[in-house]
Amino acid sequence: MLHSKSTKNLGLLSIALLIGLIIPACSDYLLAKPTVQKQELKPSVCQISLNKTSSKKSTLTACNPRKPIKNKRTCNVGAFVIDKDPKGLNVRSGPGTKYRIIDKLPTTYEIAPVEVRIAASVGNWVMITEARDPAEGKIEFQGRGWVYAPLLGTITGGQSGIWGYTQPNKNSPKLLATLPSTTIVKLNACNGKWIKIEYGNRKAWLAPQDYCPTLITRCS
Repeated sequence: MLHSKSTKNLGLLSIALLIGLIIPACSDYLLAKPTVQKQELKPSVCQISLNKTSSKKSTLTACNPRKPIKNKRTCNVGAFVIDKDPKGLNVRSGPGTKYRIIDKLPTTYEIAPVEVRIAASVGNWVMITEARDPAEGKIEFQGRGWVYAPLLGTITGGQSGIWGYTQPNKNSPKLLATLPSTTIVKLNACNGKWIKIEYGNRKAWLAPQDYCPTLITRCS
């Protein structure tokens, strides 16, 4: 009887010792902080492009997380700055005032205003790819940026009145009266090599041969 009781006590003691070993081990496991592998954050294409910009007037790619721009027309035209704001003409990252300003174009000049190359149009906004001082050849902007079109202008050509069209093709109806020649007019939009201009209370599309995007040579 004593042997049986002793054996039972030894068994209980073994179980207690086993529990005593297991509980601390489990506690250490549960309290231990998980090892998290640190991931290296790679810079986005946008950040890389902006980081490479060594100066304000060097190539700039406008980065904006907004949705793709809709209703964009492809253009291949030129114009010049007619904005008189001494603070400069805003170049934005998208076609509208809700987009951030990425640069400013000079609005003062000695010989001729800054000229721009236009690659697209959305509403009353145009996308420029380059801005250059025509007298000194200095590049003021290069990349992609958006400018409010009526702050740009062109000059009508010809020796007499210029016909404007209701659409950007010569098969569309003409305006009832011609536009004056060699006159600076505001830009409104563009489509291909055609431009839509504003003059007084009239808007019209001009054919490529009926306007000049520079005041240096007047395209003569």
